[in-house]
Amino acid sequence: MNKYATDVIGTCAFGLKLGSMSDEDNEFRKHMKLLFKSSFRLTFTNLLQLISPKLLSILKISSTPPEVMEYFNSSFKNVIEYREKNNLNRNDVAQTLMQARKELVLNNSSYPEEKFTEMDIISNAILMYFAGAEPVSDTLAFCLYELAMNKHIQDKLREHIYRTKEKHGGEFSNDYLMDLHYADMVLTETLRKVNGTIVLFRVAT
Repeated sequence: MNKYATDVIGTCAFGLKLGSMSDEDNEFRKHMKLLFKSSFRLTFTNLLQLISPKLLSILKISSTPPEVMEYFNSSFKNVIEYREKNNLNRNDVAQTLMQARKELVLNNSSYPEEKFTEMDIISNAILMYFAGAEPVSDTLAFCLYELAMNKHIQDKLREHIYRTKEKHGGEFSNDYLMDLHYADMVLTETLRKVNGTIVLFRVAT
């Protein structure tokens, strides 16, 4: 599930063909594992984030291992440079971030506090993967577990998918996906029972 989620986000958000499904030794996948791997550094920074976020900012401690950050920096810089050099435009997150940088930084059309640098693009790219890969794969895994435990719902969902596919002439279009109302209900109920978010911060009012 995680490999699938990684490939989907890579393609849709950044136009990268990662090949995690077919290549077990994929470099991107290896560094993604390091990003989520439990360590003293990760535990300490998470604890400090809970106790005193300001102190974490002052000490400038990152939960991300340096080699992982260096790899992602290099990867996304290459994407940015290639697109700018070849004047390549895609309808994805990377292009949106690059356009924001162009308007706010290169055209000097922003206030000083709104400066959007190349590092901001890279940080948002990493955040996109962090927020997308693990929660998506976890949610799908929990959803499949719930379907396995509730066969009548599984049968109803399967029938709904087949009927909707037939309604749209067997084509996997955006309209077809938008018409999968029962599938949306199943996923929503899964998220209600088991939240895919690792940590959820709340502020008392």
